[in-house]
Amino acid sequence: MLKKVLGICLFWVSSILCAAPTNVKVALDWYINPDHAPLLVAASYGYFAEQGLNVEFIQPTNTSSARNLVLTHQADIGIDYQPEMMLAISQGMPLKVFANLIPTPLSCMASLAGGPISTMGDFKGKSIAYSGDPLDAALINTTLKTAGVDPKSVTLVPVNMDLTQVLLSKKVDAVNGFMRNVEPVQLKAEGVQTNVFYPEQYGVPQYAELVLITDPSHMDPATLQKFMKALNEGVVTLRAHPIDAWNKVKAAYPQELSSSKTIESQNSLIWLASYSEFTTKMTSISGSEYQAYNAFLLKNGLIKALLPLDQYWYH
Repeated sequence: MLKKVLGICLFWVSSILCAAPTNVKVALDWYINPDHAPLLVAASYGYFAEQGLNVEFIQPTNTSSARNLVLTHQADIGIDYQPEMMLAISQGMPLKVFANLIPTPLSCMASLAGGPISTMGDFKGKSIAYSGDPLDAALINTTLKTAGVDPKSVTLVPVNMDLTQVLLSKKVDAVNGFMRNVEPVQLKAEGVQTNVFYPEQYGVPQYAELVLITDPSHMDPATLQKFMKALNEGVVTLRAHPIDAWNKVKAAYPQELSSSKTIESQNSLIWLASYSEFTTKMTSISGSEYQAYNAFLLKNGLIKALLPLDQYWYH
């Protein structure tokens, strides 16, 4: 009888250990880069595998591809941006955000140090290059108004090219859309100083730069919970050992992060400028901050009605 019981126990243990991992496809917002640090750490250190997950990263060539891949179930999870997701969901897209990967803004406006703009008040009569997107225009106009500058006195120049080159060319006085952990860091390393202006300091409500999205009707809640447990372990390791984590991730993704000495050096600087932006409280959301940004979108005519939190946030 004892042998029979032991045999059954061994069978169940063997079954658990040999169980096939659950495949999870994650559509990134762009090519693999330091903004994806917690995911890369969780993958490199085996935290996803410990949760029985086989995670595959999909690298799109368009920043809006992730939500379309999740929508068509070609990916289970996607990385997107809170403002864009609020617009998409308000227009009927049946996806939800379940975590804030980077819970605060990274986008900013920038000018060259020593140029005509050193404070927000200097923007009067100047020009700003931007994407041409109405959302960016609303952000710029809000920052200008808050700083006491009439937006009509500023020329917005839509561009479809690298913002760093636009700024360095001095064809405009400033640019909107720099990531504060990327372009200013890269330029500083090259000896070019910039003045950086943060939208949240000039009237734009707090928002999450990067969010994690899914289709609740398609994603298994238990799998999502395991994914987040592994991701949180990635954040803990990243924040405690940023340099060790960088070395391990760099070795795991050499083609993406260190294909040349220049690229490796740039990514190393960005990694060190980014790791503190991540938090283990990714599945928490401030209702007041959400509603403030909601009101910002409505006020600027970007949504037709306030978007209920439960339509946006999945928990």
